[in-house]
Amino acid sequence: MRKRDAHDIGLNSTQSLSTAEEASGPIFFWREYEQPYGFLCQWYPSPFLAPQVHPTHVFGCAEQYMMYRKALILATPSEPDETDSANTPSVKTQPKGGHRDSGKPNAEKYERENLPNRILSESKPGKQKSLARSVKFSHAQFKEWERIKFDVVLEGSFLKFSQNQELKAKLLATGVRELVEASPTDRTWGIGFAAEFTESCREAWGSNLLGRALMSVRESLKAEAEAEVDTG
Repeated sequence: MRKRDAHDIGLNSTQSLSTAEEASGPIFFWREYEQPYGFLCQWYPSPFLAPQVHPTHVFGCAEQYMMYRKALILATPSEPDETDSANTPSVKTQPKGGHRDSGKPNAEKYERENLPNRILSESKPGKQKSLARSVKFSHAQFKEWERIKFDVVLEGSFLKFSQNQELKAKLLATGVRELVEASPTDRTWGIGFAAEFTESCREAWGSNLLGRALMSVRESLKAEAEAEVDTG
């Protein structure tokens, strides 16, 4: 997914859009360092607390929150997959003395159990992502992650923007415009296309889950702001 210069995305702050596009067209973002919409990226520095998940840790960005939640699932003991069970030696095939070499399983167990702490200790979002990918899901763990992953990103995004007032103001300033992660390599969280190719192939866009989560958070923050005005 990495790396491309900021000017390649088509969103450089020196570029100008037509008045109509600027007012109502989609907002494309991808890399955290790209202006003016890099702040929408999961990797953008945005410290926040999530006491319901960890009592004291300050998450450095939304990506760390996402990868930590993923790691909690990976660290949870899971029943062996059927395919794994089929390849596990029975008692009859154990070496003499009844002891099987448990070095590798023990190392894997330690790696899984320690994964959440390793992600909390890592400050770079790219490394956080790599760490989470270094441990494989069991079938049951994968199903659980698929079930909750959108809600996890939704929660992380809300915490990010609700606890950082400058970022909150920037998000609200996007109005009702569509927010689109223009990642050419990610069709789940993004659309699978770079920004310069988006309009010509809109019918082939991916799911844009991150963009959808951000738009949902934006609506929640708007509703909160309106409620404060009404009760103020």
